[in-house]
Amino acid sequence: MSVEASDDARLIAWPLPSIFGTLMKQWETLAPYNAAQVMTLVGEHDIEHDIQHVAHSFDQAITSMGVPWLRASAVVSAVNLNSHLSTEMNRAFAETDPPLRPFVCGHHVGILYRHWPLDSVCVRLIMRRWFEALHSLKQDWPPVIEAQHNALPGVLSLLFTSPKRWLEEVIDIRRQRSVRRLPADLMSTLPIAFISTDLPRGTVTSLVQKSRLRGHTMNDLFLAAAAVVCADLFPPDSSKRTGLSLGTIVDTRDLKNPHDNPQAQFGLSLAFTQTRFAHRSLNSMSEALEELSKNKSKSGPTRRDSDLRLAAILRWTRRFDRPTLCEFYRKRAGSSGGISNVNLNRDWHAPHFPSLMSGYLRVSPLGPALPLVFSPTTLGDALNIGMTYRTNLLSAETAHVTLDRFASLLSHE
Repeated sequence: MSVEASDDARLIAWPLPSIFGTLMKQWETLAPYNAAQVMTLVGEHDIEHDIQHVAHSFDQAITSMGVPWLRASAVVSAVNLNSHLSTEMNRAFAETDPPLRPFVCGHHVGILYRHWPLDSVCVRLIMRRWFEALHSLKQDWPPVIEAQHNALPGVLSLLFTSPKRWLEEVIDIRRQRSVRRLPADLMSTLPIAFISTDLPRGTVTSLVQKSRLRGHTMNDLFLAAAAVVCADLFPPDSSKRTGLSLGTIVDTRDLKNPHDNPQAQFGLSLAFTQTRFAHRSLNSMSEALEELSKNKSKSGPTRRDSDLRLAAILRWTRRFDRPTLCEFYRKRAGSSGGISNVNLNRDWHAPHFPSLMSGYLRVSPLGPALPLVFSPTTLGDALNIGMTYRTNLLSAETAHVTLDRFASLLSHE
């Protein structure tokens, strides 16, 4: 349901946040923590010429979800995609604002959203229903079921965690002291911008083949490329802090399980993990990949492990003022970059590419601990690389050079 007036928005009954959602709300006190998704539609005319149809289709999609707090601003037209995204990523949501801001720009339609109530997987479900309504493919969708978040289990996990597990957590946090830090003056303001590039067709097939032959995943390649690029951007700030850390947010749903998909678990179901690289492994892609292979865990990050870390951070920082909070993230939880990788070839988009949809991009947010995030999105044989970055850290020229180098490392891998 689209709303025009803030008086209507005041009726929003927000869901109970998860532990990660609570931390995101803390980050919002420092800077907006917004995200976006955009699909590029195929057609003879710009879809914004029929803005009424676009808005009606979007209302159909939102109403079908059956989620009381899932409201949206009116659909707006944008002139330039990247400029619109950069502007909206820096525009905070008030508590009375609807969490969705839909827009149209030429052949692009997208949603900029407040991140703490819902995650990327849920927004892709909204985008699916919007797409199907636009093309009159389906209009009888079932309502979704909201995820029932409760912060109490995470708090209790702190009380009943074994001494051994606490020791492992303390050791892991102390290891973070050996990674590079950003200059303190860059944490005073946190403005961001977004750019993206498309890799040549065929790159995806080549990367998949090479990664499988070497026993790596596509995400390993993205992490290695990001590590090499960020190592040059952010040299060691101390002889004791020569390593490098990258942050990654992962979905904790079992998407193969019908009871654990976004339609049955609509909300925020994410975990956070950090990957550290030793200084000696940052000279080339091959060295970074070797470091990943050596340190790769047999199992990925679990929701409980992530909640334990995030609950500890919330407990530690609950009384911090803004300067102290910024300094905490710079020293204790900071990374030199992040990766948000999604392969849409197993999602609803694939059957419509490239006949009805020619592209899909995602805009990742930047928390207080990250200077930039790469957002690779695979669809068919197309690979889009988005990059969200801090404008007080990288100039527009340096940002484009950084993105080009990341893409080049992948293309020549």
